[in-house]
Amino acid sequence: MLPGSSALVVLKVGDHIPQGATIITGSDSVAYIQAFSGAVSTLQANTTVALEKLSVTTSDSGVLTKQTAMLNLKSGNLVSTIDPGKRAINNYSVRTPKGVAAARGTSFSASVGSALSSISATADNVTLQRQRAQSILSRPG
Repeated sequence: MLPGSSALVVLKVGDHIPQGATIITGSDSVAYIQAFSGAVSTLQANTTVALEKLSVTTSDSGVLTKQTAMLNLKSGNLVSTIDPGKRAINNYSVRTPKGVAAARGTSFSASVGSALSSISATADNVTLQRQRAQSILSRPG
């Protein structure tokens, strides 16, 4: 769904999706979303994600200085892979009902169900900022 619309639009490979759009996968589909160069999110079947924030900042000379993405996972399962080589400029996070998981260069999964939400680091570290201002560091293994 595009921002300001309730109509569903079928996406195809290469489509650009604007900030504010909501992506919904069906029971037999998987979607791969590249929020910015070096950040790929895999939306598993039956997943709903809103692209809450997408931005790229460059210097006056055109050098990329910051890439930001905030995905709001409403339901389902999202697996994120962020390029660790771009750790200095990446600002990638996934919002769930229980808090915000942030990573600069790692892989992690986030799940939201009707009764349970979870964040799992699959490589490196992920920080979960809970809504009550508590931070939890998740490590693989």
